[in-house]
Amino acid sequence: MKRTKIILLLMLSFLALGKTATAQNPVWPDINPLPPICEGNNYSQSDYNYCLHNVDSIRAFFYYYKTQYKRSSSWIDIDNTTSLSNGDSVRIIIRKKITLVSATYDTSNSTVVIINPHSNVYIDTTVCNIFYWSRTGGTYTGTGNYRYTQPGVTINGCDSIYTLRLVVNHSTRAYPSDNVCDSLVWHGTTYRTDGNYTWDTTNVAGCDSTVTLHLTVSYSTHNSFTETACDSYTWHSIPRTSSAVYTYGYTNLAGCPSVDTLHLTIHYSSATTLTETACDRYVWNDSIYTRSTITSVTTFNSHGCDSTITLHLTVNYSSTATDVHDVCDSLRWHGVLYRTSTTLPTYSTTNAAGCDSTVTLDLTVRYATHEHLFMTTCESYTWERTGQVYTMSGLYPSDTYTNDVGCPSIDTLHLVVYGATIPEQRELVVKNLGTGSPQMIIYPRTAGEKEYAYQWYRDSNLIEGAQLQYYRFGKEDKGKHTFSVYVSPIEQKLCGSTSSLRLTVKPSVKSFLAVSPNPNYGNFELSLLLDDEHIREIDIYAQTGSKVYETTRQDNMAYLQTSLPAGIYTLCVTTDRGNIYTQKIIVK
Repeated sequence: MKRTKIILLLMLSFLALGKTATAQNPVWPDINPLPPICEGNNYSQSDYNYCLHNVDSIRAFFYYYKTQYKRSSSWIDIDNTTSLSNGDSVRIIIRKKITLVSATYDTSNSTVVIINPHSNVYIDTTVCNIFYWSRTGGTYTGTGNYRYTQPGVTINGCDSIYTLRLVVNHSTRAYPSDNVCDSLVWHGTTYRTDGNYTWDTTNVAGCDSTVTLHLTVSYSTHNSFTETACDSYTWHSIPRTSSAVYTYGYTNLAGCPSVDTLHLTIHYSSATTLTETACDRYVWNDSIYTRSTITSVTTFNSHGCDSTITLHLTVNYSSTATDVHDVCDSLRWHGVLYRTSTTLPTYSTTNAAGCDSTVTLDLTVRYATHEHLFMTTCESYTWERTGQVYTMSGLYPSDTYTNDVGCPSIDTLHLVVYGATIPEQRELVVKNLGTGSPQMIIYPRTAGEKEYAYQWYRDSNLIEGAQLQYYRFGKEDKGKHTFSVYVSPIEQKLCGSTSSLRLTVKPSVKSFLAVSPNPNYGNFELSLLLDDEHIREIDIYAQTGSKVYETTRQDNMAYLQTSLPAGIYTLCVTTDRGNIYTQKIIVK
């Protein structure tokens, strides 16, 4: 009974309040603008209470509200598990109640907000063994994707999500063993003793690799014997009857091939007859014989072996003379010109005893040096022979000098000087053009420096048509390459130098330069699509690499009126920040 009274009182109160509200036309709650909403977060109705104001306990009884989100074309009520995505819309709508009858929801006073996206950053990293990420303060030893969220840092108040895509390669170690005899050549080093030897290298993953060799060295045996004998000597059951070096091969106790060596000298006993004819004198067995005779001696020969020698000697007498000369190039002697060394007699006679009386020329001829050195150079040439620097083409004789054999000599330099200055090798400059990845490589030049001819190479291979001061990367350059440019004076391309740089290229497909119409008959309108850079110089290059048009600007738009002949050209724009942007243009 008591509960029924309370319900009746409430109903009467509702009717009274409804009449009062209707009579007084009460002010309904207003909806404040919704705050920024970020994708991927869960939201419920209670998250938007603060968006309503101008509400008191009486008015709160006369309205309902709810929040909805729209994806594609339909509005859907938000519940406690709703996850909003980039591009979704959110609104709050109110339904008014008059007495106990509910009206429909009023969408005219709703407010709508678009879901803001998170910022996603992907970091690709390849390391060996371990990686420390400063954003998380964590250390990672395995390959995988690791995520870090930095809340509320974008311009829309949403999170920045960093994803580390990590590849971890690992170092390797190997422990081979080997038993060898005497020595082992391992990776360019000769090892002759037992031990553990290491070799540091890089494995296929680009990480450190250590190979430790457990080496055992056994040694061959090499015994050497020296023996002298008369007539014969027996070694290892084999009689030897002649002088020689004999070897005997076997395997020693360590299992290594070994060789013993016998240095054997065999001398012989002798019983001989010696018949000699000499002029003036004969020396034999430490005696000097100056007359004919027959004599013999029985003794040990010089090697300790028995020897009996009988000498039948005839001594005749002669007269001799020697004329010794040491000259350079030639000698005229007794009317004859000699250009080579000789000991030929040129004046001789025979005496009554049949011995010559001869004057012999003992001639040694040494030769002067006359070398011809042919050289080609770009700027100048320093000849070591004279120590002088030559800057002009010509024939240059050296001063007279004494060569290695003591003769006066003169050399001649045949020199061709092109007179062109060789450009210096310089460190190539990489431009990112604001994309975070290398987009262009430049051979730097100083202000006022002369024009050069250029040719670019990728991994030592010529890049067709790449003949400008810079080279803009394309899709074919993706990956790790060595880029080099041969720089030479335009008038003498033989006098050049090469500058190189190895880098990894991830070319961007975004263009910051708009040219239209392209192609046309020589009149182009161009725009630089960047807010923080402005055009400073505009150059047009022919396919030969020569500059055919140039002008200057101080804004981001230009209208070019050219009289270029039909062909394909390269438009090059240099900005006030030093960046260079290019575009192919076609003149019909």
